[in-house]
Amino acid sequence: MYLFAFVILITFSRKINDMVRDFRRKDMGKLKADGFFLMLMIITVLLVYLALSKFNPDS
Repeated sequence: MYLFAFVILITFSRKINDMVRDFRRKDMGKLKADGFFLMLMIITVLLVYLALSKFNPDS
């Protein structure tokens, strides 16, 4: 579970960094796309976390 959290931390920080860079460059098309993919990543993480917690209710 800790490895899962570490991977999430790295991928989310890279995506947020991309969004900040897009905002500074005023590239709104890429900013919208990165925001959409960040939203999909958050939803996916929530679903995976819920699925893992169902299999192992002790954690």
